Amino acid sequence: MDWCLLIFTYVIAVSIQSHGFNIETERSRALNVSAEWFGHRVMQHSSGIIVSAPLDKSSNLFKCSYTSGSCSPINIDGITRTDDWGMGLSLAVNPTTSQLLACAPHLAHPCGKNMYLNSVCYKFDGRLLTPVPQNITPGYQECTSKGIDIAFLIDGSGSVAGLDFQKMKDFMLRIIESFKNKNTNVSTSR
Repeated sequence: MDWCLLIFTYVIAVSIQSHGFNIETERSRALNVSAEWFGHRVMQHSSGIIVSAPLDKSSNLFKCSYTSGSCSPINIDGITRTDDWGMGLSLAVNPTTSQLLACAPHLAHPCGKNMYLNSVCYKFDGRLLTPVPQNITPGYQECTSKGIDIAFLIDGSGSVAGLDFQKMKDFMLRIIESFKNKNTNVSTSR
């Protein structure tokens, strides 16, 4: 009797913790779109199914119809795309308002010889209208070129021999030359 009670308690405890769902396999439908990484993220939306293809060069987001099996691209106008844009690597849908949030976690932009990586997200209304998407760009790093100041202190007490003093001057001239035309101020003090 104790074993039966123990097993019954165990089954009840496990069933309370588990959640289940069903996947319909009899009327399944394949969405065939020749886009790179098509199907990386799939979200159910009030107007159909939203599918991302983050590495595709022409369109990264698609609105698909389950009943017809067709997909049409969701255009994001007014942006500068790069080869590593990756829009749709992150997707989220608000179930109450049907708003879609699509993010590209690596939007590259050059700054001099450096390449900065930032993320960009677009928020669409429930109808997925794209002429006026809300661009959410958190922490966008600005490209600034601030100048630097270099100060040289020279021992002029006479304790440095003439040949060593000339080496110091040559060193300073090489440093100054390497920062020529780079918004740099140089000062010398003795």
